[in-house]
Amino acid sequence: MSVFEEYLLKLEQILPHISVEELKQWQEDKLDFILVDVRQTEEFHAGHIPGAINLPRPNLEQHIEELLKTPDQVVVINCSNRGRAQLVCHSLRDMGLDSSVLCGGFQAWMDADMDNAA
Repeated sequence: MSVFEEYLLKLEQILPHISVEELKQWQEDKLDFILVDVRQTEEFHAGHIPGAINLPRPNLEQHIEELLKTPDQVVVINCSNRGRAQLVCHSLRDMGLDSSVLCGGFQAWMDADMDNAA
């Protein structure tokens, strides 16, 4: 196992996660959160979770506050599977923001036969 994979496993153990079912319920309940898709723009345009905002990783930390209604608004991070979301969530939590990772990312959303916005 690579050092990077070991690091991701460590992050998975310490970061908060939500399931695709929980996310769907949050959307239906209209809870106050933002869903940030950290994939590249091309990936996002090929398909994404309805309501997601695309903010690729290179710009995220610098611009995330522009998206928040309040400094304590919950941020749910998703990527294609797991790596980028883990890294971003860890970074945002270091910045003091309330962030969680979507378990399995966009792939888990699609595997659960949820709606896809393209």
